[in-house]
Amino acid sequence: LAQALADEPARRARLTARIDALRARIEALRPRLREAAAAQQQRLQEAVVAALRARQHRLVDYETQARLAIAQILDQRNFERPPVNGGVPR
Repeated sequence: LAQALADEPARRARLTARIDALRARIEALRPRLREAAAAQQQRLQEAVVAALRARQHRLVDYETQARLAIAQILDQRNFERPPVNGGVPR
Protein backbone atom coordinates (compact mmCIF):
# COMPACT_ATOMS: atom_id res chain seq x y z
CA LEU A 1 0.00 0.00 0.00
CA ALA A 2 2.81 2.35 0.88
CA GLN A 3 4.47 1.69 -2.47
CA ALA A 4 1.17 2.35 -4.34
CA LEU A 5 0.75 5.63 -2.49
CA ALA A 6 4.34 6.57 -3.26
CA ASP A 7 3.83 5.83 -6.99
CA GLU A 8 0.57 7.80 -7.16
CA PRO A 9 2.08 11.24 -8.00
CA ALA A 10 4.13 9.76 -10.86
CA ARG A 11 1.10 7.81 -12.13
CA ARG A 12 -1.01 10.93 -11.95
CA ALA A 13 1.65 12.90 -13.84
CA ARG A 14 1.76 10.24 -16.60
CA LEU A 15 -2.03 10.28 -16.90
CA THR A 16 -2.10 14.07 -17.00
CA ALA A 17 0.56 14.08 -19.72
CA ARG A 18 -1.39 11.49 -21.71
CA ILE A 19 -4.63 13.46 -21.36
CA ASP A 20 -2.87 16.65 -22.45
CA ALA A 21 -1.36 14.89 -25.48
CA LEU A 22 -4.76 13.48 -26.47
CA ARG A 23 -6.40 16.86 -25.98
CA ALA A 24 -3.81 18.45 -28.30
CA ARG A 25 -4.38 15.71 -30.86
CA ILE A 26 -8.14 16.23 -30.73
CA GLU A 27 -7.71 19.97 -31.19
CA ALA A 28 -5.40 19.35 -34.16
CA LEU A 29 -8.01 17.07 -35.76
CA ARG A 30 -10.94 19.47 -35.34
CA PRO A 31 -10.27 21.49 -38.55
CA ARG A 32 -10.08 18.28 -40.60
CA LEU A 33 -13.28 17.10 -38.99
CA ARG A 34 -15.03 20.37 -39.86
CA GLU A 35 -13.79 20.12 -43.47
CA ALA A 36 -14.94 16.52 -43.76
CA ALA A 37 -18.35 17.39 -42.30
CA ALA A 38 -18.73 20.31 -44.72
CA ALA A 39 -17.76 18.12 -47.68
CA GLN A 40 -20.19 15.42 -46.57
CA GLN A 41 -22.95 17.99 -46.20
CA GLN A 42 -22.23 19.27 -49.72
CA ARG A 43 -22.38 15.74 -51.17
CA LEU A 44 -25.61 15.03 -49.32
CA GLN A 45 -27.13 18.30 -50.51
CA GLU A 46 -26.17 17.50 -54.11
CA ALA A 47 -27.68 14.02 -53.81
CA VAL A 48 -30.92 15.44 -52.41
CA VAL A 49 -31.15 18.06 -55.16
CA ALA A 50 -30.53 15.37 -57.80
CA ALA A 51 -33.25 13.17 -56.28
CA LEU A 52 -35.70 16.07 -56.17
CA ARG A 53 -34.95 16.94 -59.80
CA ALA A 54 -35.50 13.32 -60.83
CA ARG A 55 -38.81 13.30 -58.96
CA GLN A 56 -39.78 16.58 -60.61
CA HIS A 57 -39.06 15.08 -64.05
CA ARG A 58 -41.16 12.01 -63.19
CA LEU A 59 -44.03 14.23 -62.08
CA VAL A 60 -43.83 16.18 -65.34
CA ASP A 61 -43.91 12.86 -67.22
CA TYR A 62 -46.92 11.70 -65.19
CA GLU A 63 -48.70 15.00 -65.88
CA THR A 64 -48.00 14.62 -69.61
CA GLN A 65 -49.31 11.05 -69.57
CA ALA A 66 -52.43 12.14 -67.68
CA ARG A 67 -53.10 14.97 -70.15
CA LEU A 68 -52.70 12.56 -73.05
CA ALA A 69 -55.07 10.07 -71.42
CA ILE A 70 -57.65 12.82 -70.85
CA ALA A 71 -57.31 13.95 -74.47
CA GLN A 72 -57.80 10.37 -75.68
CA ILE A 73 -60.91 9.97 -73.52
CA LEU A 74 -62.32 13.26 -74.81
CA ASP A 75 -61.54 12.28 -78.40
CA GLN A 76 -63.31 8.95 -77.95
CA ARG A 77 -66.31 10.70 -76.46
CA ASN A 78 -66.44 13.42 -79.13
CA PHE A 79 -65.96 11.08 -82.08
CA GLU A 80 -68.00 8.09 -81.03
CA ARG A 81 -70.69 6.98 -83.46
CA PRO A 82 -74.26 8.06 -82.89
CA PRO A 83 -76.53 5.24 -81.70
CA VAL A 84 -77.83 3.04 -84.53
CA ASN A 85 -81.42 2.93 -83.22
CA GLY A 86 -81.98 6.69 -83.44
CA GLY A 87 -80.89 7.48 -79.93
CA VAL A 88 -83.59 5.46 -78.17
CA PRO A 89 -82.10 3.31 -75.40
CA ARG A 90 -82.88 -0.38 -75.64
